[in-house]
Amino acid sequence: MDLSTSIFLGIALAMDCFAISITIGLKEGRFNIGTALRTSIAFGGFQALMPIIGWYGTMLIQDHIVSYGPWVAFFMLALIGGRMIWESIKGEESGDENVFDVSKWGVLVYLAIATSIDALAVGVSYGALGVDVCMPAFIIGVFSALFSVVGLLIGSAMGNVLGNKAELIGGIVLCILGVKILLENLL
Repeated sequence: MDLSTSIFLGIALAMDCFAISITIGLKEGRFNIGTALRTSIAFGGFQALMPIIGWYGTMLIQDHIVSYGPWVAFFMLALIGGRMIWESIKGEESGDENVFDVSKWGVLVYLAIATSIDALAVGVSYGALGVDVCMPAFIIGVFSALFSVVGLLIGSAMGNVLGNKAELIGGIVLCILGVKILLENLL
């Protein structure tokens, strides 16, 4: 793969991270450097690691990743998005603020895995083609990390404007992203 192809691929795969980061920024309502570091490390790290895992596991898991990966991403994003929508409709008395609390690494890793399923499939494709995956994986990780920070900046600016509607919009975005991933891989 040439450098320009890897850059375009990195940008394309970073779009899911960008969308989720906007949602995180909407939910938090303000830009926080700690959240930006954690988010960029989690999203960039998983986006870089997954193609490598896919590349190494090509012969063992290719059929499973291609078949089940989009469904896993869809259900993970729909679950979190649906929960956010429900909580925004139900109101503040729900009391469970941990659903989308990205200060918890478990939530952030969950989101990072959901957004990196496509990167895993890319690694499987590279392995099937016999193409080296190290440089593309690095580029994918860098773009994902950068787009995550930009998404947080945009989301937090929009969150200040949208106020209490931000969680509803964020939940809808996550559900739409899950459907998009599923449809792209089924069609």
